[in-house]
Amino acid sequence: MAYAGLEYAQNELTDSQRQWLQDLPPTETFGGGDYLLVHSHPSTRGEYVYPEQFEQLRIFLDDYRGLVLGHTHIQHKTTVDDRLIVNPGSVGQPRDGDPHAAYAVLDTETNDVELHRTHYNIDRVHHEIVVGGLPSETGERLFDGE
Repeated sequence: MAYAGLEYAQNELTDSQRQWLQDLPPTETFGGGDYLLVHSHPSTRGEYVYPEQFEQLRIFLDDYRGLVLGHTHIQHKTTVDDRLIVNPGSVGQPRDGDPHAAYAVLDTETNDVELHRTHYNIDRVHHEIVVGGLPSETGERLFDGE
């Protein structure tokens, strides 16, 4: 299923869109440099970091108040030594058993984060996935948030 999605993107994206994605930095800071933003693991690109591993990421936070990461699509937050670690989840591909779209709102002044869920039209998304030629299973998994 993942390969089909990559192949679909390759065919649908323009050269300039692919270049824009390729040029994105692997890490970014925000909130005046207080927060580190990465897609997966702070030092090992593509490595999954699950909620039970968040505390191990403390070593990457000496220079930051918090870390925001994703990749697993599992919404979670924790605080270690007053440092925030959060995965906001996934708007369209949650993997934590809750099919609702997941997102987070981070207040960089107070270092507080609110985790949210909201309904979206999964039936329509599933239909568009099938119409787009992607495997039906890609859309079916959305109903269970898996």
